[in-house]
Amino acid sequence: MKFKSIISLLLAVTVATIFSFRSLVFAEATKSEASADKKISSRDTGSAPQQEQTGTLTTTGYVTINGNEARTGATIMNGDIIATGPDSDATIDLGPLGRIQLRPDTKIKLTLADKNCQIVVEQCGSLTHFVPAGVLSQARRVEPGLMEVAVLPGEARVTTGSGNSNEAMVKTGENRVFETFESMTANGETIYTLNCCDCEAPAGAPFLPIGFWGLLAAGITTGVGVVTGGDDPVSPVFP
Repeated sequence: MKFKSIISLLLAVTVATIFSFRSLVFAEATKSEASADKKISSRDTGSAPQQEQTGTLTTTGYVTINGNEARTGATIMNGDIIATGPDSDATIDLGPLGRIQLRPDTKIKLTLADKNCQIVVEQCGSLTHFVPAGVLSQARRVEPGLMEVAVLPGEARVTTGSGNSNEAMVKTGENRVFETFESMTANGETIYTLNCCDCEAPAGAPFLPIGFWGLLAAGITTGVGVVTGGDDPVSPVFP
């Protein structure tokens, strides 16, 4: 009788153990399926990683990227510093962010993001940015100083002053000189040129460096294709 009781007890324990084990396996399987569904849902609803903005360089003469000599076809990355030497020009094709052209003795640092291009002028020279529709372009000097700003077409908002900042608008066809230029902002469909000239501010008459209006004339006849989406635009010819 005692033997039968022991057998019965063992059978009960075995059945309970099997039932508990099956319950545990089912729970773990359910948990794994829920985790997998969550991962799939996260992939489906999560935003795709944004592609890093880059540009392609075209050079004439001596041009450097981060201090290293660069040739035509070099890739411009976010945060790169591009500099042109004497008698040297550079064109930076930024794709959806437009195109930047650098004249001799110009040094800039680029910060590239989706629909946004930031330019820091580290060495005075001259540059032109062809800004497509939907893109915000921001440019500033490392330290406030003399700067000529011309816009054709579009408009640019300029901030001036050391300590006491003031704002001014430069509109289509205007060419203005600011003694304490700090920064400027231009929205899409704009072509602007910054001429960081080492010269005295003009007295009573607008300062027109040699060939400057020629640059803008080239911009309005050929650069508008970049801004408005025309076919096969040709880069302006620097004087």
